[in-house]
Amino acid sequence: MENKKGIIIFLLILLLLFVIYFLVRPKGNDAGTGGVALTKKQEELKGKLEGIRDDFLNVVEEEGYSIKDFLEISFSETDMPTIFIKDGKDGGYLSVLDWDSLADDKKELINSWMEKTGSSWSGEEFFNKNFNWFGVPGELGRYMKLTKGIGNVKDGDNWDEELYVSKTAVNFWIKQGKGVEFQEFIDEITNVLAVSDSPTPQGKNDKEYFNSNYDEISKDIGKMSYYKFKLYIQAWDERGDVKKVVIEDLGIPDIKQVAEETTKATETTEETTQSAEEAPQESSSDTENVESNKPLESLRDAFLEAAKSEGYELKYVPEIVFKNDAVGSSFVENNENSGELVVSDWKSIPDDTKMILNSWMEKAGSDWTGEDFFNRNNNWFAVAREMGRYLYNTQDIGEFDENDYWSKELYANKSAINFFLSQCEGEKLESFMCEVDRVLDVLCSPTPECECDADYFNENYSELSKDMENYSYYQLMLYKKAWDER
Repeated sequence: MENKKGIIIFLLILLLLFVIYFLVRPKGNDAGTGGVALTKKQEELKGKLEGIRDDFLNVVEEEGYSIKDFLEISFSETDMPTIFIKDGKDGGYLSVLDWDSLADDKKELINSWMEKTGSSWSGEEFFNKNFNWFGVPGELGRYMKLTKGIGNVKDGDNWDEELYVSKTAVNFWIKQGKGVEFQEFIDEITNVLAVSDSPTPQGKNDKEYFNSNYDEISKDIGKMSYYKFKLYIQAWDERGDVKKVVIEDLGIPDIKQVAEETTKATETTEETTQSAEEAPQESSSDTENVESNKPLESLRDAFLEAAKSEGYELKYVPEIVFKNDAVGSSFVENNENSGELVVSDWKSIPDDTKMILNSWMEKAGSDWTGEDFFNRNNNWFAVAREMGRYLYNTQDIGEFDENDYWSKELYANKSAINFFLSQCEGEKLESFMCEVDRVLDVLCSPTPECECDADYFNENYSELSKDMENYSYYQLMLYKKAWDER
């Protein structure tokens, strides 16, 4: 009997100890690494992150998504900053890291960014703003993508997934009324990029290199941050008018577009189709020009569709006309009811012009050929630029003085940049602007010393417009100004 009592008491003690342990044990991974209790700073950070998480989940539920999972905030047991870890089919947790737990070599790297840029921010402030502010809704966007199957991003396309994550974060913070604070963060990011070297080998494409070497890059906080910072800026530049946080379709095309191709294929309206069918060709026997028209027409039509969606009533559709003596693309208005977009191809431009373009690329040390630059400039960017000129000629917008050629050019360039950003072509546009910068660095300014570029350009426009090299200098300057002011 005594033995039975002893066994019962022993079992009751075990049960009591189990209950006590269950009540006081660290919940999930709340204790961070190895069940160690959280520090006071970690407790404060955890509360802040849970607030962001709850705000995000409330927003997406308001947008019609049913969220049944409870996303735990877990302090990382590895040296990995904020990331969503998928755990099972529909769930997962948000793995986070605080500054004090970050490895010393990584702290030194982040501190060095702040020192090189002359920032008033400390490394810790930048780390927290990046990983434990911006990064939280971004990783919750990854949660939506991985568990809800939205976003239209292919598995294995890590570049587009990171862009999706960044765009989700941008949308969330704008919807939270944090646009000004976000702009300050983007300014810091831009400064860090300016003092950082690209991990992408010369001649390689960022996206392709990132996807091909993702496993290696993702283990290096310096390299990974470089690409993520570029994508933050792209997401910010392409933010548009934010109506929802959740992005159901990122809208990335499946086929990589080259310089001569259009930025986006759109369905042609009945009016445009009829115009294209009825428009006379410059030369009915010139098959190459007919084929070359197609991507330019698609680009033109995409611009017109964008203008229509913004409320402009278009008087006519400019005809694409190839002229062998044309060096660049230009809009020519015949009368109030018709106009032409005059273009040329590489084969038809004069040899001396080809030599000039090739010399720019050589002097700039570019991987592009003169033909590459010509096609990206004249038969891509300049097409949208001249469509911007068509808009202000036919819509009475801009309020320019008749002889203010500088402002007219700047307006047309800004129209092109806004258009391409709206078409999710930020990466391609940035690549082109990098080449523009390189070319400008090796060209001499035609403006006499102590004179203003804009004044000199306006006063000597007729003469400058006949000199391809001098005129191009000012055009490229205005590309850069429009890009910097976007």
